[in-house]
Amino acid sequence: MSKFAYGEVRYIIKGKNKIVSSKKERYRFGSRLGRQKRASVSIGALTMAVIFLLSACGARDSGIITVVSRESGSGTRTAFTEIFGIEVRSKSGGMEDATFELSEVTNSTSVMITTVKLDKNAIGYISLGTTNDDIKAVSVDGVFPSAENIKNGSYKAVRSFAIVTMKDRLQSALERDFTEFVMSDEGQSIIEEEGYVGLAGNEESAEIKDSQADGKSADSLASTEGIEGNSGTSKPIRGRLTISGSSSVAPVMEALKEVYTKANPGAEIEVQQSDSTQGIMAVREGICDIGMTSRSLSESEIADGLIASEIARDGIVVIVNKENPVAGFTSDEIKKIYMGEISNWSSIESGGSSYE
Repeated sequence: MSKFAYGEVRYIIKGKNKIVSSKKERYRFGSRLGRQKRASVSIGALTMAVIFLLSACGARDSGIITVVSRESGSGTRTAFTEIFGIEVRSKSGGMEDATFELSEVTNSTSVMITTVKLDKNAIGYISLGTTNDDIKAVSVDGVFPSAENIKNGSYKAVRSFAIVTMKDRLQSALERDFTEFVMSDEGQSIIEEEGYVGLAGNEESAEIKDSQADGKSADSLASTEGIEGNSGTSKPIRGRLTISGSSSVAPVMEALKEVYTKANPGAEIEVQQSDSTQGIMAVREGICDIGMTSRSLSESEIADGLIASEIARDGIVVIVNKENPVAGFTSDEIKKIYMGEISNWSSIESGGSSYE
């Protein structure tokens, strides 16, 4: 039996974003060849690292676009790709996400903002209510994202925020009361104050309230009788409620929670931030009471007994670094950037040619 362990070197030659050649060689660590290989690999790795860093620095100075996306379970990503047509037809006949495979993937709204803030060449997308002074929001097809432009219909990159529950599961008194608070005039005013578009005065709001009662037993509906909370009758409401899901919905849910628990100190509400898909799964598996989503439920999720109730409308905002002179994009430019068809800021007609 050999006293020496075997090592392996893999040589990879890359073409345009694809591996076009791969070769493996094996050797014994204790052999002369092994020592030569290790030295060669170490020097080669160091050389490649230096080349990579230099090329990366050059790329950031040359106007090459850094495409930043959300993770695959994100409701914001799903809505973004559907709105801008960043999709291809799958073998099964449906449409699937076609986001550029070399994009940088972030797992939350805050990480997306930080990534774009720190990279002069970055482009990303976030929720309207989470825009801040760390990044620059830009127009889409000549229309700037704002609550007013969503209301008047001129800004088209719009999706719904919703809460998710199980149709046949009994609601606790706290869950039902908090849900009613979210849909009340007071709750919708808080949503508006946070920079989103509420459903106050919208017929859909009343329809959603009514739909939440469907599938609940008489005992469940009667469980809120005599409870103070949002409805303000005789007895203070108490209990624990866990809400989980979309990082886009989480900030407005935190604002709603703050006002509600101040009026109902016996209510303990925990808001857990992840993404829409994880929040939906948590409701289905009984891990949380209410899910938060910024995408529509799939057919399979509806078949599992999940129901989504819209609580607000939100604009998806395309963002760039504050130093970027670009003021806006066409929908087609956004699609081509996120599908890898436009890779340099000089190709953007709306100000990209002046990018330095």
